[in-house]
Amino acid sequence: VNVNEANQPRTKYTLWDTAVIVPCIVRWPGHTQPGRTTDATVSFLDFLPTLVEIAGGKPNPNWDGKSMIDVWEGKTDRHHE
Repeated sequence: VNVNEANQPRTKYTLWDTAVIVPCIVRWPGHTQPGRTTDATVSFLDFLPTLVEIAGGKPNPNWDGKSMIDVWEGKTDRHHE
């Protein structure tokens, strides 16, 4: 048993839902629909390319994350497999 796992069960050291499922609330008037939900699998790595694209830049294709704008705008419910 991992020492961290023994001291802190269900933390980021494990794959329990409480460690890997984190809610995210987005409010972006004119782009997001109030009350819409999605089960799209996204990562914290996706925030940088998303914010760069919103700011008018072009995300670096070598980054691990990818923009979530299509998910946020309701154009898709799939992001990562």
